[in-house]
Amino acid sequence: MKKLKNTNLSILSIDTTEFGKVIFGLAQSHPKLVLGSKSNIITKTFNVTPRESGQVIIFLEKFLKSAKIKNLQSTISQIIVYKNSKSAWSGLRVAKTIADALGLAWQVPIKVMVKY
Repeated sequence: MKKLKNTNLSILSIDTTEFGKVIFGLAQSHPKLVLGSKSNIITKTFNVTPRESGQVIIFLEKFLKSAKIKNLQSTISQIIVYKNSKSAWSGLRVAKTIADALGLAWQVPIKVMVKY
């Protein structure tokens, strides 16, 4: 996994819009870049069955460790959760709960964005 060149302010994204998958992303600058351009973006997809939703936090921990960011609390400036009209409610709920907990702990804003 590549390392972001400058990890001063990164955006963490959690995408559960695809059934059975969770996609984590770290990007610098604008949140739309997590879904668009590949420069300064790290993403990783994990397969999750509906009964394994408790594993999502473990997958997030693996993703963040592989990104080799030394101080997450001072590095993450925003957390984005993606949703769409086809998103399973439970997947969105799990992602939003994790984002809310991390946002509270790290004192960073949470946004829910629509992915088309």
